[in-house]
This record gives sequence, C-alpha cells and structure tokens, in this order.
Amino acid sequence: MAQFSDEWLEKVKGASDIVDIVGAKVDLKQTGKNYTGLCPFHNEKTPSFSVNPEKQFFYCFGCGAGGNIFNFLMRTEGLTFPEAAETLAARAGIEVPQRSAEDTQRQQERDSLYRLNHKAAEFFYRTLRTAEGKAARQYLAGRGIHKELARRFFLGYAPDQWDALTEYLRQQGFRDQLLVQAGLSLQGERGLYDRFRQRIIFPICDHQGRFLGFGGRSVGQGTPKYLNSSESPIFRKAQALYGLNWSKDAIKDKGTAILVEGYTDCISLAAKGIDYATASLGTAFTADHARLLQRFAGRAILAFDGDTAGQKAAVRSIHLLRQNGLEVFVAPLEAGVDPDTFARQSDPEHLQLWLETALPWPEYLIRQAMQLHDIQNREGKLRATQEIVGVLATISEAVRRDEYVQFAADALGVDAAALRSDVAQRVSSRPVHSRGDGRRSAVGGSSAAAKLQPTVPRTLRDQGESVERDVLRRVLRQPELLDELRREGILPRHFQNDDYRHLYALLLDGSWDLQGEKAAQDLFQLETPQGRWREYLDHMQATIFSRELAKIEENLSSMEKNKERVTAKDTLFQMVYSYFSVRKKVFHLVRRIKDEGPRGRGESK
Repeated sequence: MAQFSDEWLEKVKGASDIVDIVGAKVDLKQTGKNYTGLCPFHNEKTPSFSVNPEKQFFYCFGCGAGGNIFNFLMRTEGLTFPEAAETLAARAGIEVPQRSAEDTQRQQERDSLYRLNHKAAEFFYRTLRTAEGKAARQYLAGRGIHKELARRFFLGYAPDQWDALTEYLRQQGFRDQLLVQAGLSLQGERGLYDRFRQRIIFPICDHQGRFLGFGGRSVGQGTPKYLNSSESPIFRKAQALYGLNWSKDAIKDKGTAILVEGYTDCISLAAKGIDYATASLGTAFTADHARLLQRFAGRAILAFDGDTAGQKAAVRSIHLLRQNGLEVFVAPLEAGVDPDTFARQSDPEHLQLWLETALPWPEYLIRQAMQLHDIQNREGKLRATQEIVGVLATISEAVRRDEYVQFAADALGVDAAALRSDVAQRVSSRPVHSRGDGRRSAVGGSSAAAKLQPTVPRTLRDQGESVERDVLRRVLRQPELLDELRREGILPRHFQNDDYRHLYALLLDGSWDLQGEKAAQDLFQLETPQGRWREYLDHMQATIFSRELAKIEENLSSMEKNKERVTAKDTLFQMVYSYFSVRKKVFHLVRRIKDEGPRGRGESK
C-alpha cells in the first residue's frame, strides 16, 4: 500500500474541487460563498448540509458530519483513506507514489488484470445478446431474469467454443501469461483454451466497480454446475462480495445489508425491489467479508439457504459479524428453500414482511437449539439447555442477556432463576486463578481484590497522553495503520485525552469536524515519531490493560468494603472473569515483546 506524504496529499486536494465531488452526490445550490443541499448522511427536508469551496470543507449542521474531500469519498463510497486518495489522484491525473520498484510493478500488474477482466466482461456481455446466447437467454427468462435485469448486473455468456475468448483477448493485445494468471485461459497440450465455455457469466466486481473475476453457471452438460475464476492478485473469494458494487448505495441508505450465498439470490431479490443484498460467492463467510460489510452498514440480515449447510453457515457468520460490530438478524427459510426460489415465488410485500420479521441472533440460535434436540424428552431438553446457556453467556449487555434468559426459560419450560444461575456460572467458570505451582483454583477467600495483582511490566505501564499522541501521529501519516488499530479492538473510549478521543472517533467513522481538524493540525506540527509501529501499539495496549486492571481492582475493593459480595454474586463473577480476560491479554502481550527482543529504534514497521 502506498505511503503518502503531506505534500502529495495537498497536491491531490489542490487539484480536486470539493464542489464537483460532492455535487455528483448532492444537489447543491450556491448561497453566498458556500453551497448548500440536503445531507446525504441523514434524512432531512430542509437543507442543513454546507460545502465551503474556499476551505475545501463540508459540514452538516443537522447530524454533525463533516470533513474534507477525502472524508466525503470515504463516507459515500465506503473507501479506506488510501483508496479515497488514489481515486482523487486518478481523477486529477496525478501519479500515485509507490514505495519501491517492486510495488510499482505489482500495481501495474493489477491494473493490467483489471483491464483484461473488463474486456472479457464486455465479450461475455455481447455474446449473450447474439444467436449463440439464445439458450442462455431462455434459461434466464425461465428464472425470472428479464433483459433489463440482465443488463443491470452485466450478465454475459461464454460460447461453446474451444478458445473464442482467448483469441479475442489476444487480438486486444493481452499476453498469454496474463490470461492464465487471471484464470480466463488454461494451458493444454495444444495451447491455451477457454476456462469458461457454454456458461452464463456473472461478473464479480469490487465495491468500486472494478472487474475482479467471473462466476459461470453451466447451461449444458458441463460440470461443475458453478465455476469461479481462479484466484489472482486481484481476486480473493474470501475477500470479495458479489453485487456490492450495485447494492452499496442502497445498503448505506438503509444502514442494513442482506447477506445471501449466491448470485441468483441477489438478482432475484433485486427483481422484487429488494436492492440491498450482497452474496459471499457461495463460499464460507469470512472475517474479511465482515470487515468489508462493516464499511457500509451497521446491521446485517442473514438470508441463507434453509438446509443444514445454510443453518451452519448462519451460525458461523453470526459470530464473525458480531466480532466486527454489526447488529445481526436472521431471516430463516424452510428446508429445501433458498432466497432465489423464495423471492421468485413471493410478491414484494411478502418479501418485505419476511425481512422485517427477521429474528435477532440470540433468538435464532435459541430456536435452532430447540429444533435440534427433542425438548419433550428430558435428556433432549437438558442438551438444548446447555447449548442455549452457551449462547446466553456470550451476550455482554446484562439487561439484554436477562431478557433472553427469560425468553429461553419460557420456551424450554424451565425455571428462569435456575437458567440465570447456569448462565452466570458459565460466564465465570472459564478463567481461573493460577496459583503458580502448576495447579489451578477458583478465586476465593476473604479478599478477592488482594489476590489480583497487576501483571503489566513496569516498562509497559500507563504512559498516558504521550502514548495516545504518538499513536495518532503515526496514524495521520500512515492512514492504513487505522485498520490495524481497529482489528486490535482499540476504541475511542480507550483514549483519555478528549481531543485525541474525538479525533480517533472521527477517523474510524470517516467523518470530520472543526475540533478534529484542529487536533490533527496540532499533531501534524510535531515531528514524525521514530521507532517501530508495533512498539507504539504494544505500549498503547499496555496502557489500556493497566487502566482496566486498576478499575476492576478498585470496584472489587469497593464491593468488599461495602460487604456486597454475597448479594452481588453474579456481578463479582463477571468482574473476576473480566479481570482474568485482561490478564490473559497482558500475558500474550508481554510474551510477544520478549520473543521479539530489542530492535533498532530506526525501524518503522
């Protein structure tokens, strides 16, 4: 990934007109020196969104969204900061700086693959609309995919010929090596031949609309029924979501994404007006998929196939989506039914009701456990209860957990107090106190707080504001580091300095305001921190751990002084569980630092 200097970023900003960029999304009217319009980030009837062309700055007085031209693209297009910067640079004809000759060559290779796939997509698109594509058109019509819908999703057809696409791309000037690398051609004994033959073609694009690869559905006797492009430097199935380039605007507007498993699921839902769906290419949903989806929505509805495989996929996906901060619901289907079939057999009102009544993830998992086991049988009920206890123990909010404890108790026909006790025990039973003699025992005795000693080494103890300042200074100069902070679970509340906390929240949200701009300007005036990024990140985590441990110890001591241990047993269990969770993180942090050993302070990675 390119590392951008302040000078280069200023050059890109200077060559870009924020009025033109914003005006492509918002109907702007000039009011004095500024331009105003309806805010694209929240619903409003009276314009409160303002663009200042002199300062190249936007701000909404209704919702508080604001920032520069980079922030606007990040929020409206779901781009990272480097992607936004490169997009603006391309518009202005400014060359993107590369770190090395190898990076330059790698980027040129990626650009060639994008162009190659675009040409291939055009070939497939035209072929579908010729005499050779008649059978494919009839098949699509039988699946309810009419001409307009096929155009919208740029569907195509690979003819039943040995090397039609290969020869076409050669005529366009592309090398054989690139055709093989893209997975469009295969090497045979007599030369290259087409990977896709006699198949309906579904182009797979990234969220910026660049062609990454293709999926092909056989309309003859060819096997397998579905075939994807092989993976390449630009195509990773574990990182790409089908249809996101077409659905991202609707997803952002609704704040919700429907997640399905296949191409036709997306298309059939779109045919009925449900245009905020995206698919995981028929492969397992991954953490990368969840992180990508999180850029566009805060809420996900899982609409997987109604078979056993679909139910298992839903369980895995719930975990990954929750880890990445999305609110998760499940719209279940009957066994043997997939979203494609269900959409084609339902009217738009029925589909909308199905989505509106999607189950919150705890309720879905509770119902799944009850269906899996015969709760009319005593042993079946006990097995279902144990699974449900595991689900309930993962709900972090106490009120929400208690609500679902009551729901599950009613559904199972068990005592709510007994179920609540089992859940509390499950929450508290995993982490235990290490005695240091190889044995393990539960925390107990007359003074729990006295037994909980901080394990953060003195060299990594709380360094306060300086740690926060150094981390943000590095992030402002290397915006790609923000993703690493996000993956490490560092949140705005972990910053004690008010300005730094506010700035970090803006960076995560892709928004901007005057307070954030002032804080960033102050940090930019300081010299770039020297040393390894990992070192700064470790110190930031150590600071957070130290604060968390101190807070828990203070609360435990307070409970003991007020003699609340018996009446607040569940609370004590939760606090001890939290304490040992933090201690475990500290242990791994310290071990990693020791394993790495001392390194040169001049290293930046």
